[in-house]
Formats: sequence, structure tokens, C-alpha cells
Amino acid sequence: MKKFWWLLVCGVLVGSGVAEAKRKRSRNVSKVDACQVLTPQILRQAVSVPDDVTGSPSKYSPHPLCTYRWPVKDRAVREKAWQTEMMANLKAHKPMPLRPRLDNEVSLTWLAPHKSADEAAAAHAGAVAMLNKGIKSKVRGNKVEVTAQDGSALPDAHVDERAKQRSEALKRRAEKQLEKAQKLRGQKGPKNMEINIQRAYVPVEGLGDHAAYDHEHGSLLVQSGTRRFTVDVGLESGPDQEFAVAQAIARALLNQK
Repeated sequence: MKKFWWLLVCGVLVGSGVAEAKRKRSRNVSKVDACQVLTPQILRQAVSVPDDVTGSPSKYSPHPLCTYRWPVKDRAVREKAWQTEMMANLKAHKPMPLRPRLDNEVSLTWLAPHKSADEAAAAHAGAVAMLNKGIKSKVRGNKVEVTAQDGSALPDAHVDERAKQRSEALKRRAEKQLEKAQKLRGQKGPKNMEINIQRAYVPVEGLGDHAAYDHEHGSLLVQSGTRRFTVDVGLESGPDQEFAVAQAIARALLNQK
């Protein structure tokens, strides 16, 4: 499931040392409401949504993050089929099925401006390189460790925090599944998890100064001048429309004064 992973990754800045990471975190803290940047009007110009759809700002992201979510057409049918398969697999000691898409989602992560366009471009290039290289998230009991695939530390506090948040969410979900399994068969599952995430961002022409898109996960990274932002799209209609919607939203945001 594409959106199962998207909160793990957003952008990677190039830095070194704890002091540098703290400086970048301090610089990037912003009071901007991302839901006032990606308005319902902009969203409706890019994709058909219900009249009552509203954006939900994140209380936990270190950067302004807004998500619009509305149910897929056959949500109840999909959810019931998934729950039935999950319970059958638990009883048969089989792997858990992936959770199907139950909601359409469009989100915007709005980063604070960099000091210069060159710095923003370097940050964008670093983000693409790191995410394509891969991120490893380890859960060991109550501890969460997030590194690059080769075990090296992530250079940017933003990705580290977002990765930790997603890892903790995955941990809670795993604990619930293990609790259900324990009730069914009286066994305790493992307390350790390891999740490897690797993206495949490719350049996109005609959006800002630099842009890259991951077709599998519906994630668009954009840099224009000193500004960087990420548009993530997950739709029941599939990858082609996700790409079109992400581009339409990015163009609308770039055209804002």
C-alpha cells in the first residue's frame, strides 16, 4: 500500500554533526498553516472531491503538514474483505494481508525557505539521493532507530523525526496485530521489527527549478528558488491520475504570489 509508507519520507538536507542538524531544525521551524497554503479551492481544481472535504494539519510533524482525506467509493466492502482475510490468516498462522486503500489522500509538506536558492537546490538533490539510496527503520522493543540503508546516520533532522513518527505508528499497529494473534492462538509475537524503505524518484521537467517524482508512492518533491515542498497523492483511480494531480497542485502553489 503506497500511503502506508509516505509519512516515513519527505526531504533530506545535507548537513554534518549534531550542531548543524540543530541549526537546520531551528531554521526550518515554521508557523505557517499548510492547510492555508493548499486550500480546498486549489485541491478542487486538481481533483474531484466531496463538497465537505477539509484539510487536517498535523500536530506532530516538525514542518507544516496538511492532509485532505475522503473515503473511496467501496470503502465498506474493501474493509470487510480485508478484516475477513486478516482473521483467516491469523487462525492459519499466515502473514497478514496488506491493508487496502480505504481513503483517498492528498497532502502537502511545506518547508520553511532556505537562505539561498543554491542551498535549497543542494537540499533537494540531497533529499532525492538519500531517499533513492534507502532508509532503514528498526524497532527494538520500545526503541526506534532510523538510519540509511547502509547503516549510516541520516543527515537531516526532518527526515529523522518523520521516520521515527512513522516507525512508532507501525510499531503500534504491529502491537495490535500481535495482541489479536495472541488472543487467537495464545502466542506472543516478536518485539523486533525492521522496515526498509527505498524510493525511485525521477526528475520532472517544468516544475520550479528542480522536481522529482516517485511513481510508485505518488510523491512529488519540488524546489523553486529558496522554497521546497512535497506533494503526496494516493487515489483509488491509480498512478496516472496521482501524477497528474500532484503536478497540478504543484503548479498552482508555484503560481501563488
